[in-house]
Formats: sequence, structure tokens, C-alpha cells
Amino acid sequence: MGHGLWDRGDIAAKGSTRVEITGLQWGHSAAVDDAAAAPQVLAQLDRHRFPRLEVVWADTRPSERERLVKFGKALGKAIEELISIVSPSTFYRWCREAQFGKKPKHPKGGQRKPREIRELVIQIAKTTGFGYSRIIGELRKLGIKKISRQTVRNILKEADIQPGPDRTSDCWENFLQRHGETLWAVDFFSVKSVTVRGLRDLYLMAFLCLKTREVIVTSSTEHPNSAWVKQQTERFIEQTGNRTEKPSIVIHDRDTKFTKEFVATLKAKGIRTNALPVASPNLNGRVERFIQTIKYECLLKFILFGRRHVDHIVAEWVTYYNQVRSHMERGHLPPIREAPEEEAVSNGPRVPLRDIARPVLREVIVQAGISYRTIGVKWWGEGAYERQTIDGSQTAASKLWLVKKDDLIINKIWVRHGSTAVASDAVDGCAASNEFPTFELNPKKVLPRWLHWLSKTRTFWHQCDALSMGTSGKNRIKPEKFLAIEVPLPPLSEQQKIVEWIDAVATRVEEARRLRAELATESEVLSSVFSFVMETSTTHLNTSTLLEYVERHDSGWSPQCGDSPAKGDEWAVLKTTCVQWDGFHPEENKSLLVGMTARPNLAVDQGDVLITRAGPVNRVGVACVVNEPRPRLMLSDKLVRLKTTSKIDPDYLALFLRTPSAQEYFRQGKTGLAESQVNISREKLRRLPIKVPPLDEQRRLTAHVQHLQETLVQAKRVHRKIDSELSALLPSVLNQAFGESA
Repeated sequence: MGHGLWDRGDIAAKGSTRVEITGLQWGHSAAVDDAAAAPQVLAQLDRHRFPRLEVVWADTRPSERERLVKFGKALGKAIEELISIVSPSTFYRWCREAQFGKKPKHPKGGQRKPREIRELVIQIAKTTGFGYSRIIGELRKLGIKKISRQTVRNILKEADIQPGPDRTSDCWENFLQRHGETLWAVDFFSVKSVTVRGLRDLYLMAFLCLKTREVIVTSSTEHPNSAWVKQQTERFIEQTGNRTEKPSIVIHDRDTKFTKEFVATLKAKGIRTNALPVASPNLNGRVERFIQTIKYECLLKFILFGRRHVDHIVAEWVTYYNQVRSHMERGHLPPIREAPEEEAVSNGPRVPLRDIARPVLREVIVQAGISYRTIGVKWWGEGAYERQTIDGSQTAASKLWLVKKDDLIINKIWVRHGSTAVASDAVDGCAASNEFPTFELNPKKVLPRWLHWLSKTRTFWHQCDALSMGTSGKNRIKPEKFLAIEVPLPPLSEQQKIVEWIDAVATRVEEARRLRAELATESEVLSSVFSFVMETSTTHLNTSTLLEYVERHDSGWSPQCGDSPAKGDEWAVLKTTCVQWDGFHPEENKSLLVGMTARPNLAVDQGDVLITRAGPVNRVGVACVVNEPRPRLMLSDKLVRLKTTSKIDPDYLALFLRTPSAQEYFRQGKTGLAESQVNISREKLRRLPIKVPPLDEQRRLTAHVQHLQETLVQAKRVHRKIDSELSALLPSVLNQAFGESA
């Protein structure tokens, strides 16, 4: 079948509608310049007994539709055989709209379901874990039929309830809790050793338990052949064979050193192997991270001489790693050391929480038009806070529960992450949902501040975590289980003394943090002092241009390079990141591909000043001096190199380019359509206004500013150390107060 075309050129020229009639026998066609004449042409064609005709219309405009309706209505039912651009029903709709106007559209959405139905949907979802379709099925059993799947979804979404699969699926964390002690991972690593034959690679195997993070490292060898791998695997089986939880699966990558003998040795003892996909080290990340740890913390700190030296150092460090070094996944305990039994302060008794706290429900009926302050509980013992103030119409809950000062409140879902708090004055009178059980403390037995500090201890979090675990993925804790947790409870007088001591330490920590913040502010001021020194020291000087102090300036090239830095004496092209305000970083380069000819004239030399001329907006105009460069490093086309005259010191020039006046000049001279890629021309760099004192004064200023920069670096180093010490101080005090293991 042929396809008719709507000839817009004829419309524009003639102001008429053109109809093309196609589908005629022998490929002929007929064209009519006016739709009014179409019926007569069709009748004539019909008399010659041509096959069924097809009239094709295209891209009708409103005025053209009106013309089509006007002449098409006269054809009656015959139009159904002629029209092809749209269906006949569309043509008839155009006719109705021309006579009666367009039908108004119905507004989207419908009336909200009654509150009783919404609460019923939420209750079914929480108690059963059903998905949308099964919830509809349960509602049908109760005679509720007029509710759609989308309505159920909207109701649960408003109540912050996830879809069925998200509420019931398991997670890797839970799986490791149940089976982690039987899951091991293994990988090879190597270390350089000095031998009588020169520098040699020694290979070792590391087996790691995924749950406890215990590690077993084999002895080293220069030749990791199949026999050696089999021997080390047998030793691993021997060391773990007498345990209650024996290895059941060993995960490894597809290194060719994992031979058939390795698999057969494990299989003979009932241990399965799981080979990971190709090029996926992230799937064996725990072992990879251990290998990085043993290298950075141990092996790279020694010059190793032979196998015996390596084996001795590795054995000593692995003992330290397994028995002393803390691990975050183990609650900051070593891999093969269990948490010691806690002793209450002054050998006080341990009592379940139900002896000192009882559930309390202070009902608040939710009404539209009334505001309610809602409450939240932060993780890791950071306390309760007021989330937001909402209107009663903004929540699907019909009831909320009032929280008062000194109440113990938890988040049922996140209590395993330390979401426990004692209510303070700030949240007194807030309202909580069913997800935040509240407990009233017995003032004759316990001080609220005692439980406040206890809720910040890791041991308390671990107890909550152990009671929250399950296979459903909900991980909520039931209030009755929470009340079964045992806590140390000395007499009230001793509680008071300990609380006063902890409060005093906490006050000093806050004061130290305030002073640290002031010190940080001073260091920020110090970081801008050198700019002030440069500006004020050159105010009286005449302004010239950078061109007067530069013998030569050039840019490099950007050929196709490899992804890794150059090794040895290979040629390489510098990246823009080699230029930093703190100096030149020669390791930021890309190796030149084999077969490409280097350009020695672009190699950087000692004393060159490099400026970034293209890149992100905050990286253009950065400058540094090349000091002690590695040979065979070439400029890229995004860098400009300045060869200075004897009138200016290169270090002074690099510092001047950092001043506010120079940076403002660069900012105004940058061009580009996006902030991610701007540039500044070499011509604008040449015209940079600069003030240059005598050479001796330049060197004096440079030495003074560099001293300020060294002071700033030392100040930042002190800040990091203070932060680390302050972060560890209060947990250490709580360890002592509540008998925890540090």
C-alpha cells in the first residue's frame, strides 16, 4: 500500500487542502486540490472498478479539521472507507466536539478512604508482613471490596511502611550473624624480601573468618606451586578442625594458583569452595582489606631479609591482630577475644530493666486542626529530639502517646543502633507513635542520668542488638524483651557520685571542644595571613605585567596515555592535579603509550613555574614551583610553564599568583560555558598585573610566608590529634564507670 503525504507547500501557496488518493491498481494515484471535489473523483474511480481506496491525511491543523468535518459529514458512512490518517471513531469525535464542544476532563484522585479502613490496612501490614495484593485479599474477606492496590500502596507509603519484599527480605548482616563463623575467605599476597640472590617476591596465603575477622596466615615461599598451596590448605584445616563451628565454605577469586588440588583438599573434609566472578575484588573485600592492613601497619615498615624473617614478623603481627587489635565489626574487640563479663560498679547487682522501668501509655487522640510535636531518637545514644510539628490531618495514626521528662524512650527498629534515650526538657510534652515505646522510671531505684549515660555504652547497644535480630528483616525489638535486658544498679548514693563524675568530665570535654573550635578559627585566619603579607608588602611598588619577568612560556600536549603512572625511566605526561598550592606532585602523571614518540622539549625542569589553565573553575589559576622533578615528565596542554628571568624568584612568583588580586584577575579572565570546564588564555596570563620588589625582599617575603604555611600545617595536625583524643575520652570514662572492656 502506498502512503499519502500532506503537502504543506501547496497549503501555503494555494491556501487549500490537498488530498492524495493512493492504493490504485497498477500503482496509479490521483490528487485533488480541494476536498470538496473528492467524492466526485472517488465515484468516477469506482465506476472503473478500482480496488479499495485509501485516503491519507497528515498533520491536520484545527482549521483543517473543521474543513474535513464540514466535507466529511456529507459522505456519511462512506467516510469510514476513505479516511486513514485516524480511525473513524476519532473523526466522529471531532464531529461531536464541533457540535457540542469538548468533554471536560475529570479531576485526578478520589475521596480518601475512611480512617477505620486506613488503620486496618496498616495493622494488617505490620502484623503479617503481607504485600499489597494479599492485603486486598484480607480486606475482601472482611467485606471491604471498593479498594484498589494503588490505594493500599498510598496508605502504607504515608505510614512509612515499605513494600512487602522490603519488609520481609533478609539481609547480608543477618546472614553473617547466623552463619559467619563457618564462612571463610582466602587470597594470596606478596611482599618484597632481600635475599642473597637480590630482591625477591615472597608469597603468602591469608584465610579470614567473615564473622569474627580471625585470620590465619601461612608461611611464605618464593614458588607458590600446587604442592605448596595444598600443604598450606591442609594446615588451615588442621588449625580449624577442632572447633565447634568448623569451616563450611571457603570463598576465593579465580587466581590460577587455586588449583584442582586445592579444591579437592577442602572437599575431602566437607568444605565447599565458592569461586568469585572474574575481576571482582570487591566481592572478596574483607580479605583485600586485611592484606592492605598487614602491609601498611607491618610489612612496609621493615626491610625484610629472607623467608625466616618474613615468617617471624608475620606470625608476631597476626597474633597481635587476632588477640589485641580492635575491630569495629566486633564492637571494637579483637577477633578471637570475647567481651569480658561486665561487673557493676562497686560490685553492685545486675537487674532487668523491668525492675526499674514500666511501660507507660499516655493516650492522645489525634484531631485535625490541632498541632502535635513529634519526637525522634538519634542513633548511638545521641539523645531524643523534636522532629517536627504536624497537624492532626497530616498523620494516619488515630492515637499518639505523650512523652514526659525523664521517660526512657526507644525506637523499636533502630534500638540495635543505640536509638535509646532518656527524655530531656527539650522533648517534654512531645508525642510519639507506636514505633517509640515509652517507659516510666522508678525514682526510688534509679536516677534518670544513670540510665542516660548507660544508654551511651557499646555493651548496652550490643544487648539491644542481640534481642533485635531475626530472619524476617524487620529487626524490631519487642518491649517485653527490651525490659529483660540486665543493667548494673548500685545504690542511689553511688549512682549519684558516678553521675556527677561523668557530668564533670563531659563538661570538660565540651569546653575542650569549644577551645578547639576557637583554635580552628585562628588557624583559618592564619591561612590568609600570607595573602595579607604579600598584599601589604607590595602596595608601594609600581605595577608591571608578568611578561616582563618571563623568558619563555609554553603549553604541552595531551597524547593518548595509559591509566597508570610511569615507572622507572618511562616518559609520562603530567596531569593537572600535579599542581597544588602546597607544591609540585610528580606522581600525578600518566605513562606515555608504547610506540609514541616523546617530546623532550616539553620535559619540566627544576625552577619551572606551572599554572593550570583549563579544568574545573576552582582548579584554574593554581600555581606551584617544580622542585626536584622526576626526569621525563612532560607538560600537558592544560598546563602553562613559565621560565622566569633573573629579576624574579620562582617561589615568589608562585606565592604572588595565590594572592587575592591575582586570583580575582584569573576569575575575571576565565571563559567557558560550564563551571566544570573553563580556561584562561596564555595571552591573559602574560598581561597579569604584578608587583615585584627587589630580589632580596622577594626571598625574605617568601621565607616568611613559607614559615606561616608550615605553622598552619602543624596547627591542622594538632587539630586532628585533639579531635581523636576528645572522641575517645568520654567512651573511656563510660568504660570505667560501667565496668566495660576498653
